[in-house]
Amino acid sequence: MKRIAWIDFVRASGMVMIIMVHSLAGVYGPSFLGKVLFAVNVPVFFVLSGYLFKEKKLSQVIKGGFFNLILPYVFSAILIALIEQAYSIFPSWVNEFSSKDFVKGAFYGIGTSTVLPNKLAIPAIGAIWFLLAMFCGNILFTLAFKLSNRMNKQGTLEFLVIIMVIAGFWTSKYVQLPWSLNAALVSQSFYYAGYMFRKYDLVEKTNLSLASIGLVLWMISAQSGFFYLNTAFADNRLLAVLGGIGGSYFMMVVAKVITESITTKYIDYYGKLSLIVLSIHLVEMNSLKVNSFIAQHVFTATNSDLAVTYAVVLYRLLITILAVVVIPKIPVVKSFYLNRQYPFFKKH
Repeated sequence: MKRIAWIDFVRASGMVMIIMVHSLAGVYGPSFLGKVLFAVNVPVFFVLSGYLFKEKKLSQVIKGGFFNLILPYVFSAILIALIEQAYSIFPSWVNEFSSKDFVKGAFYGIGTSTVLPNKLAIPAIGAIWFLLAMFCGNILFTLAFKLSNRMNKQGTLEFLVIIMVIAGFWTSKYVQLPWSLNAALVSQSFYYAGYMFRKYDLVEKTNLSLASIGLVLWMISAQSGFFYLNTAFADNRLLAVLGGIGGSYFMMVVAKVITESITTKYIDYYGKLSLIVLSIHLVEMNSLKVNSFIAQHVFTATNSDLAVTYAVVLYRLLITILAVVVIPKIPVVKSFYLNRQYPFFKKH
């Protein structure tokens, strides 16, 4: 199947937004810009998954998710643990390793640390919570789709999606579920939207009026407050969902127009390998202190949060660009991140 350029362009844009939101310094963290980025930076990936959704056997979904989502998650977690072993040698550059916290965080798989109702503290694993949420989200949407087809009653899929979204937001008030299941439940709204975009050809038709409405919804959502999908928290839940859908549609249409107008092969390649980008970005954030070193020196020289933000974003982009160039050339490692292209065992 030929790759669709605009989809990779959207993935690249989404990854840059994720890196930016993790790098906002000082006053920019709680700013309107932060709200704009949070509103769509992760939802857009679930919308794309819904757009590309094709019904499969549940066993195929689980197997594919294991090789393409769980394996990268496991390898990235191991990579963090290995790098942090160098703390005793480079304490100024590497974060200290805590085996107890690491194991709890890796097995529970959430993006923000929490305390469970039984008072057990669970550390965050970081940005790769997204991989576990997508693994669970793929399974949930497949189950909902199959049940809808079996019941053969109009509105069943919509009803199931609404119930799951409500459940995701409601449970998050009381507990952060393992494997970022709260986020996976809320993400069903984005899967459904993406599926509808594809069903009614809304992106291919390049409806600029509809895209403009999507942009307005995105901005209204950002104005209403923050949307943290990883914890299924939103200041305004309805606007957060509508903004995530509208903003994603706007990005998709704009990406289609751009990729049909100019050559974007390098950006598309970055988006094609967005799994590597996300994983290495997480490894860098969790295991290294380089960004703190950069931020401290840039702020001392400029006294500017904006300059710090630019510097840290540039550093993190360069790290991920290096990763997408190098990792596809490393035996074994490339099989963890690009298992479809480089399976561990070749089929005969």
